[in-house]
Amino acid sequence: GTTDRTVPIAVADIENAIAAAAGASHSCAVLASGAIKCWGLNSSGQLGNGATADSTSSVTAVGITNAIAVVAGSSHTCAYLRTGSVQC
Repeated sequence: GTTDRTVPIAVADIENAIAAAAGASHSCAVLASGAIKCWGLNSSGQLGNGATADSTSSVTAVGITNAIAVVAGSSHTCAYLRTGSVQC
């Protein structure tokens, strides 16, 4: 949702996360499967789902199945892959 909170809450539909990152207005989690799910502002495509619509629920980043880490900036997100390469 979009309610401000003063305490942490669980992110809906994120299970088996091994890493997470927060950008200026979006967040992402790396799942144990190697997939990445992101939510929040998407005006620059930073959620990685091939669209630019914002999302209050998590969406799966397209084409990433072997991530081990994720970093998020103000308008971008990058994934470090098991192969040693990076996708942004």
